[in-house]
Amino acid sequence: MPALPPGAPGPPGPDPDPGSNGAARPPGPPARAAPSSRPATPRRQTALLLTSILAVLTAILLLVFVLRLSKEPGAKVQVGSQTFNLGRATAFAPTIVMNGPLIFPPLRGDLTLYVQHLGSNPDKGWLAFDAHDPGQANNCFVHWHPASKEFVDPCDEAVFPADGQGLIQYAAQVNKSGDVIVDLRQPLATTTTTVATSSTTTVATATTTAP
Repeated sequence: MPALPPGAPGPPGPDPDPGSNGAARPPGPPARAAPSSRPATPRRQTALLLTSILAVLTAILLLVFVLRLSKEPGAKVQVGSQTFNLGRATAFAPTIVMNGPLIFPPLRGDLTLYVQHLGSNPDKGWLAFDAHDPGQANNCFVHWHPASKEFVDPCDEAVFPADGQGLIQYAAQVNKSGDVIVDLRQPLATTTTTVATSSTTTVATATTTAP
C-alpha cells in the first residue's frame, strides 16, 4: 500500500456497532461481587447458644426420666435387685386412685410388674403381680380397664379382678419409713382360682399368701 501524503485522512476504521447509530456503547453495569456471609450478631449468637443448651437439657431430662422408669421407680430401686422400693406409700396411693395401678418395665429378667393399692389406708392394701398372663404367650400382658376396674388379657380376653388374682403375685408391704417394698425374691404360694373369659370359664393358677 503506497504511503499517504501529509495531511491526508487515514483509512476508515472499523464500522460502529450496528444499531448504535454510530454512537459509542455506554459501559455496562459493574459486575456484582459474590455475597459474603454476614457475621452473626451478638443477639443471634445468644439465641443459638440458648437453643443448644435447651436441647442438651431436654436430652438429659429425657434420659433421667427413662432411667427412673426402667431402673429406679421411686428413685430407690435397682434393676436386678431382690427388692423393689416404690417410694412413699402416701404419695403413690392417691396416684393409683386417680390413674389406676402402676406398671413398670422389666425390673428383673422379663418381669413386668403391676403395683396396685386397694382401700383407703395407704399403709395397707398394697399388691404386686406380674403383668403377664401365665397361661398365654410371653407377649400377652393384661391391660387395666378403669371403667370395670378389671384387668383384661387382649390375647384371649381373660378377665382378672382388681387385686390381680390369677396372676403371679409378689409380697408388697409398707416399711417403717413409709415406703412400699415389693419382695421379688420369690412369688407367693400358689393356689387355684377361676378366671372368667368372654366365652368360657377356665381354671388358672393364682398366687396368694399362704395361710
